[in-house]
Amino acid sequence: MVAGPGKLPPFLVCDGHGASLEPIESYFRDLALSDASPLTGKSYGYDLLWWFRLLWRLDLDWAHVSEAETALVVGWMRPIHNGAGAPRRLHRRVA
Repeated sequence: MVAGPGKLPPFLVCDGHGASLEPIESYFRDLALSDASPLTGKSYGYDLLWWFRLLWRLDLDWAHVSEAETALVVGWMRPIHNGAGAPRRLHRRVA
C-alpha cells in the first residue's frame, strides 16, 4: 500500500509489479469523497491488500471468487472478543 498521487485517491494498493489495482483505487476514491476518516481508508486498504495477497497465493482472480468464499474470509477477519469484552483482531499473515 502506498500514498496516492494526490488527494484522490489518498492510498493505492499495488500488485507485485507496482501497478495500482483499479477496483481498489476506484473504491478509495469513492471512500475519500464520503465523510469517512482518512484512517478508515488506510485500515481498509491493509485489509484489502491482505485479501488480494491471499487470492494471489491461491491463484484466484478476485472477480471469480464466490460470495460464499468471501463471506468465510470476512467472518474470519472480524474482531473477536477476548472475554474481557474488548475486541481484538487475530494476527493474519499471508506472505
